[in-house]
Amino acid sequence: MQTDLPLTSEPTLPQAAPAVPAGPKGISVGVVVQLAKLRLSLLVVFSGVIAFALGREGQATQWEWMAFSVAGLFTTVSANIVNQILERGPDALMDRTRNRPLPTGRLDPAPAWALVAVFGVLGMGTYALYFTPLSFALALASWLLYGFVYTPLKRITPLAVAVGAVPGAMPLLIGFAAATGTVSPEALLMFVVQFLWQFPHFWSVAWVLADDYERGGFRLLPGRGGKPDALTAWLMFFYTLLLFPAVWLPFLLGYVSLQAGIVCTVASLGFLYTNYKLVRLQTRAAARGVMFGSFLYLPAVQLAVLLDRLL
Repeated sequence: MQTDLPLTSEPTLPQAAPAVPAGPKGISVGVVVQLAKLRLSLLVVFSGVIAFALGREGQATQWEWMAFSVAGLFTTVSANIVNQILERGPDALMDRTRNRPLPTGRLDPAPAWALVAVFGVLGMGTYALYFTPLSFALALASWLLYGFVYTPLKRITPLAVAVGAVPGAMPLLIGFAAATGTVSPEALLMFVVQFLWQFPHFWSVAWVLADDYERGGFRLLPGRGGKPDALTAWLMFFYTLLLFPAVWLPFLLGYVSLQAGIVCTVASLGFLYTNYKLVRLQTRAAARGVMFGSFLYLPAVQLAVLLDRLL
């Protein structure tokens, strides 16, 4: 839905040996799988497929479903590899990421850039050749914004989260654009929901991993000094509150039924409760509750809208 300074300015890496042996260098299936961040990539593809299904009203050939999914997956993988190339210095400093292929030296930047090109051309080329020019333009804008704007900003300002929320929500617009050639008001409403959702989601992740992010030099939390605090918790609560009018607008504008609106409201109440607990407790365990709640919330809302429209 996530940098590095120029190479001459990168932080000095620890003198200790990597946590795992470097092993054979070069591109391999295992290395590509690690670079792809498959769980994150599949979540991105899921949102795009939901939007594509809504745009086509469920009517698409098997080949179209496959082509759209591959285009989304390859474009996302390309952006993820850009992120890891630029963040290889900070990644070497963090427990969570120091065993990735680039920090351990199992892959050099040059072949990693080659993978960026291959996946990027295949992914965005599919949008351009098989779907619509608008879907290609949106995918390219999202790729550039994630890889070359959001990624460097993560070590400069917490505003990076707001910047990253744009490409993080872009799959909704790409899906509609690929299906219809346009971006409808319905697509924009779904974009807004996913945009707002990313603030409590990403800040909860940053809260849980605060110590690791600090070692990497990332500034992601809005609190003083980039530390987890009451301000962060209240801002997460505020953005979760904004999800209520955002999920009700599709019903008020006639895009979904009352039943879907109720399901989205119940999901929002559950998500709000996890944020309320964080405001009250301000602990890592409570932040973890928000994080897991966010993983459940977005698919629940999107599936409620999709099933309401198609059944």
